[in-house]
Amino acid sequence: KFTTFLMGKPSENHDSHQMKKTHQGRGITEDSFHEMAYVFESILKKHGVTTDDCAVILKRLEIFKSDIIEKPHYLRKVV
Repeated sequence: KFTTFLMGKPSENHDSHQMKKTHQGRGITEDSFHEMAYVFESILKKHGVTTDDCAVILKRLEIFKSDIIEKPHYLRKVV
């Protein structure tokens, strides 16, 4: 469902809060995020998605980057 959302299908189920909740505690780094995006783009292109369409899809994914990536412990706010 998230992939179809990235490809343009409207969805009220993919918001910032849900992304944070889903990815919290998984230790996803910025490098991991970019590696996943690269693999995702490669798969899309392998299946005939144009470069322009890939750019649009990856731009939509980028919206959630700050919700998916977990900051290193030393950068987290202490409350």
